[in-house]
Amino acid sequence: GTHISKAVDVLRVGVGIGLIFSYPIILWELRHCVDILLFKGKPYTLKRHIFLNLGIISLCTLVAILVSNIGVVFGFVGATSGSLILFIMPPLFYIYSEEGPLL
Repeated sequence: GTHISKAVDVLRVGVGIGLIFSYPIILWELRHCVDILLFKGKPYTLKRHIFLNLGIISLCTLVAILVSNIGVVFGFVGATSGSLILFIMPPLFYIYSEEGPLL
């Protein structure tokens, strides 16, 4: 190897370490949100925690196996989140920030 290939290898290791440490944080928040949406106010159970983890990780793995072009995933996420941020979130913020009747 050249100096460039060694630098690229160091960068690859850095990206891998970043992914390894960020995935559990993202998974925790996603599991928390799904738990609130599906099981509002019910007490915590280890069984539900394990099944939510298995479901989320299985879905992510399935998408990673079936989708050969990451651009498709980025396009879908960008299209849905862009519409959400531009058209849906501002009126919701306004509705929740106002007190009393809106009309």
